[in-house]
This record gives sequence, structure tokens and C-alpha cells, in this order.
Amino acid sequence: MDHQKVLTIVSSVKFSVSLFFIFLSFSGIVEATDTTKINNYLVESLSLIGTDDSTAESLSNKALSDSKKIGYSSGEASAQMRLGIIRLHEGKNLSALSHFRKALEIRKSIHDQKGTASAFREISYVYRATNNLDSAFYYCIKAMSIYENLQDGHELAINYLDLGTLYLDYNNSAKSKYYFDKALDLFESKSDTTFLGMAYNSLGLYYFEQNENLRAIANFEKALQSNLTNGQLYSVTQNYSNIAACYVNLKQYAKAKTYYNRSLQYYNENGFQYEKAIVLNAIGKLFQSAGQKDSAIFYLYSGINVAKETGDLDLQSRAYGTLSEIYQNSGEYEKSLETSRISSALNDSIINTEKVEQIAEMQTLYETDKKDREIRLLNNENELKSLESKSRQVKLNFALYFLVIIGSFLGLVYFQKQKLAKAKAKSDTLVVEKELLIEEIHHRVKNNLEVISSLLELQSFGINDAVAKAAVIEGRSRVQSISLIHHKLYATDELASIEFKQFSEELFEQISKVFTKPGFDVQLNIRTIPLLLSADIAVPIGLILNELITNSFKYAIQEGKLAIITISLQTTETPAMYKLIYSDNGDGIPEAFNAATATSLGIKVIRLLTRQIGGNLEYYNSNGSVFEIPFYNK
Repeated sequence: MDHQKVLTIVSSVKFSVSLFFIFLSFSGIVEATDTTKINNYLVESLSLIGTDDSTAESLSNKALSDSKKIGYSSGEASAQMRLGIIRLHEGKNLSALSHFRKALEIRKSIHDQKGTASAFREISYVYRATNNLDSAFYYCIKAMSIYENLQDGHELAINYLDLGTLYLDYNNSAKSKYYFDKALDLFESKSDTTFLGMAYNSLGLYYFEQNENLRAIANFEKALQSNLTNGQLYSVTQNYSNIAACYVNLKQYAKAKTYYNRSLQYYNENGFQYEKAIVLNAIGKLFQSAGQKDSAIFYLYSGINVAKETGDLDLQSRAYGTLSEIYQNSGEYEKSLETSRISSALNDSIINTEKVEQIAEMQTLYETDKKDREIRLLNNENELKSLESKSRQVKLNFALYFLVIIGSFLGLVYFQKQKLAKAKAKSDTLVVEKELLIEEIHHRVKNNLEVISSLLELQSFGINDAVAKAAVIEGRSRVQSISLIHHKLYATDELASIEFKQFSEELFEQISKVFTKPGFDVQLNIRTIPLLLSADIAVPIGLILNELITNSFKYAIQEGKLAIITISLQTTETPAMYKLIYSDNGDGIPEAFNAATATSLGIKVIRLLTRQIGGNLEYYNSNGSVFEIPFYNK
């Protein structure tokens, strides 16, 4: 069955299901559900997020259930977004990501560009919360691209703030300031005062990170005035706390306490216990810096008591850690030891709790996904029974039309056959000539690359500086990798593609001849699905593997120890996308390593080529270094 027929049948089924529910509604069997009621649920749930998450979740689930009943895709996507925001607010990042991805899938299916961009933005927030900055940056850029095409100045300005914050996380202060300024200019040009306070607050955080406290205060004050004018009281209290932090840095503790007290007053009046605990802890640290021990201890214990009510183990742990420092500095070592032990115990409890919650979260996701699959399977079975009945009638009707059409068609076939035979003979000749030409091009490119490789080898003989010589040898290795690709292209019948497994083996052998030293024992494991790489993809994949294998020989392989290099190739859920996984059993990636800021030419090459082939580089340690490179094989 072709794609168009499938779409036609599915559309018919959806229409029939919609009529079925309308019938039930008029019969009094199902309560009438309309989009207005769903939208009201969504508006109310959004207003409650952060203040009453339980009610917000209940309303979002109602909206989700009712939207599915009437086939209201936009409502279903919005409900998934609300649930994702609630989970993100709770710190349940896996669940949040699952909801946002479901929303993204629906937004794309209904061609909702703005909704798609919004889903990309929320996914970026999840990755930033988990400190996966590369992925956060990737989705932030995708959102920005859509907003630019839509010429949506308001959303684009917010996106600039997100991008500036990410660059601040990357310690790229120049880029961070650039995007904060762009957001501010855009808000001002459109007289968009609602988010003006957010822009000034972001600039204040930038100057705070640069330790320019006076300029930070000036921007926080502007944010404060804007938020007061717009009645955004929660943001006002954040501005108070930010200004207080600047005065702490300036050692103007009286002013700092004044602003902290203003925040505290708002949180007390509105019942925000979590935020109240944070401010109490900050005031305690303020008095610690001012050398006022008793006041510091009083506020820290006050913060601990509130944090116990909210169940915030992290804040309790940090407060007890500060108390331990105060007691140690005052010579009360027994109390210092006691509070230090409590801090450590709480920290251990946080780690265990996070593990339990993560397992429970993953189990919930599994059960939910399983239930969804069962519902879809049951619906599909009912739809198929209905389709089979209709299909029999359709076949009878088409059989009559077919008999009439086939006679006319056979007549046309005879006259076209002779014409096609002549055209085919000419086409076959052109194909042979084209293949010979392509084969000759690949052969000449390969020869030219070998000449360059030989010149680099000769050049390396005359270099005494070890660093320069190593750079020339690595450059020669890259040239040989590209040369191998062109050799494989003209040496096989497939002039436009390369078999991945054989190519990887030959590339490894080629590199090992250059870098293997006496005492090295290296084992290569290749686990791959059968795949022919297109010529456009083979070159970047070959260069990426060249850099990774070279790095393993340079840093992971040690004399007297069996070194194991594993190259895996897997399919993904996305059509035409595959995942290359490279690993070795060396000492692993250093803790402080960050590919985004690495100065190594090899890492830069890997990152740029990964983006070129449509992927996003991920890396981690698992019994050695592991690099994951997703790519499209076009």
C-alpha cells in the first residue's frame, strides 16, 4: 500500500472515530467535551505551576485526556508541555524530557512552527539542568532559527537571553554579553516591557560573574523598577536577593541585610517556604562573612528548620557545612565535627534519594509507555476490522474500473515498448561512460593524495622539533584516511558508497602502522550492522575515526597492557540516522575536559565534522573513553 493510500485510510478512520464520539456525546453516554473547556484547563494549570503543582498537574492530565478523546492535537501537545514544565520544576528531568519530546512530535505533525520552537526551548532547559551544555545549545539554536523565520521578536528576544545564559555557562563572557544586549535592544525597540526586567536581570548576572558588582547592582535596580511597574512580585524578590549578593561581595553587609529582609518579607507573606529557606541561609552566610557568629548561627538554623519542612536535603547539607566552618573557626571543634557529620550524612542521603527517584521515574515512564502501546494496539485492531470490511467493497468497485482501463493500457504499452528499448540502449552506454569517468576521477584523487602524503613524510624526516614532527605525522594520517576512501570507491563496483566494516578495519591497520611502538598490544573489536556509507558521509566519518584512533594510540595505549578499541555502529529511531560509538579501555576522559572549549585540533575536527553530518557529539567515561557520534547517511 503506498503512502498516499495509507494517509487516506488513516484520515477516514480518524473521521469515523470523531463521528463515533460525537454520537456518544449526543446520546448522553459521554460528557460533552469541547476545546474551550480544554483551553481553560490549560490556562489555569499554567497559572498554578510553581505555586500549586499538584492542582496544575491534575488540570493538565484532564486536558490531555479530553484532547485525546476528541482528537484535539494542539490541546494534547499543550498538556504535554505543561506536564513537562511541572516535572522540570520538580527536578524530574527524565520525565520532563519525555513529555517535551511527545509535545514536539505532535507539534511537528500539525505543522505548528511556534509550538515546535517552544518544545525545542524546553528541551534545551532540561539539558541545561542536567549540565549537558552541548545538547542544550543545540536545541536552543534550533528554537532560535524558527523564531527568526517567523520574525517573532518577543520570543526571539527570550531566546537571546537563553543563549546568553548558555554562553555564560560556557565561560564565554563576550558572547554572553552580546546576546544579553541583543535581547535588551529587541525588548526596548518593541516596547515590550513585560520581559524588560528579565533582560536587565540577565545583564546583572553577567556583571556579577565578572565581579563588577556596582554595574551588576545598576542593572538589578533597573530590573527591579521594571518588575515593580509590571507587578511581577516574584521576580522583584529575586532582584532583591541578587542586589544583596552584590553588597556581600562589596562587604557592605548592612545594605545586603536590608535587601535580603525585603525578599524574606515577601516570601513570608506569600508562603514560599523553599525560597524563604534559601534567603535565611544566605543571611546566615552574610553574618559569617561579617564575623557576627551568633547571628550567623541563628539564621542558618532558622533556614535548616524551614528546609526540613520542605524536605530540601541539599540546603540542609550546605547550611550544616557552613555551621561546621563557623564552629571550627571559633575553636568549637566538637560542634564542628558534629555538624560536619550531619552535612555528610545528608549529602549521602541526597545521592541515594536521587538514585531511588531516578529508578522510580524510569519505571513510571516504562509503565506509561507500555500502557500507551497497549491502547494503540487495541485501537489499531478495531480500526483494522473496520477497514477490512470497507476494503472488500472497495476492491469490487475498483475491479470493474480496472477491466476498462487495462485494455487501453495494454495498447499504449506496445507502442511505448519500442521507444523505450532505443532509449535504454543509449542510456546504458552513457551509464558505462559515466562510471568509467567517476572511477578515473577517484583514481586520480587517490594518486594525488598519496603524493601529498609522501611529501609530508619526506618533510617529517627533516624536522627535529618533536611537536612539529608529530603534527606533520598526524596531518599525513588524515590525508591517508581520505586517500583510503577514494581507493575504496574506485576499487569496488560501488562508486558512490563504501562498506563501513571493511573500511574501518583497513583504516585501523593503516593508522596502527604509523603509531604502533614495541610492547604495544592492541585489539580491535568492530560491532556493526551492514551499512554502505555514501561518499559524502564517508569522508567526515573517516576523518573522525582517524582522530579517535590516533588519540587512543597517543593517550590510551600503554606498554605491557592489552589495549582494546571498540567501534560500534547502530541504528536509531530516526529514519536514516545511525550512531557511531567509539571506545577504548584507557584511563578515560579527564574530569575537567570540555569539548566545547578544547584547544586540541583533533577535538575541534571531531566536533565540526559531527555537526556537518547532522549529529551532536556526546562523550563520557565507561571503563575508558566513550564517544558517541550520531549521523545521517544520505
